[in-house]
Amino acid sequence: MQTHTIRHQPLHARRSHGRRAPFRVPRAPSALACAALGLLIAAAVAPPALAAAPAAAGGTAGASAARSTASAHAAGASDTAALHALGVLLERQLGDFQLTESEFRAVAQGFADGYRHPAEAKSASAYVPQLKALESSRMLAASQREERAGQRFLDRVASLPRAHKTASGMVYLPIVEGAGASPKNGDMVTVQYTGRLIDGSVFDSSAQHGGSATFALGRIIPCWTEGLQLMKVGGRARLVCPASLAYGERGAGGVIKPGATLDFEVRLLAVRAGPPLPTLPAPPRVPGGGAAAIPH
Repeated sequence: MQTHTIRHQPLHARRSHGRRAPFRVPRAPSALACAALGLLIAAAVAPPALAAAPAAAGGTAGASAARSTASAHAAGASDTAALHALGVLLERQLGDFQLTESEFRAVAQGFADGYRHPAEAKSASAYVPQLKALESSRMLAASQREERAGQRFLDRVASLPRAHKTASGMVYLPIVEGAGASPKNGDMVTVQYTGRLIDGSVFDSSAQHGGSATFALGRIIPCWTEGLQLMKVGGRARLVCPASLAYGERGAGGVIKPGATLDFEVRLLAVRAGPPLPTLPAPPRVPGGGAAAIPH
């Protein structure tokens, strides 16, 4: 897994004028992807294919036929596995809709109808604006649910001995006090870290990338920029980051959900002085009480 989970995205990814970061709207899949997915769904609801004819008994011809049949079966099995994987990958285009079982059946029927009766399915494009609005509303609702769960998690950690909740909303919990220098904005820092979701699952760690990571303080998520300045070299601490100081309603990499609170354990190994960097603006508030992270 890449270390994008702590780094900011480029400046051009931001929205200006204090507006919240845009929702990701459905990308129009390619004709090949649509056809392949339609084929996959159609195959799932179509009658089973006829069984292969048995090989001729005995002799060279029979052995050759048997080998051909075995090869065909192997190729068929490989194709089936590949098509199944294609379906899993294309399903991610539906993830933001948070479909119920009955809604998924309606989508599956639409795929099948579009494959079998393309002329009758041309009117489907008229629903694109409605689908975009539906996706946006469901993404916002999912983000808000995730933020509420994250806030409960933050409150639990904040109640632990020695934990400190800062004015920004992050929770800083020292584990081992360091004795060296504290970094300042713009310094190069070398750390070891493990990042977890609130369910305890690890989504990234420096151990996956050679054992440590070095980067400029101020070019990472705001939670890290703030939290590392509270540490000293040799120290180890827990940084619990609300979505507003991490990846907001956009999430990251398909692993960090929109609105997700992140739980890091960080060891500060070294600090090297660097030029000061501009102070990052606070993420703007969005309708519904959430917050959007504005990566830099």
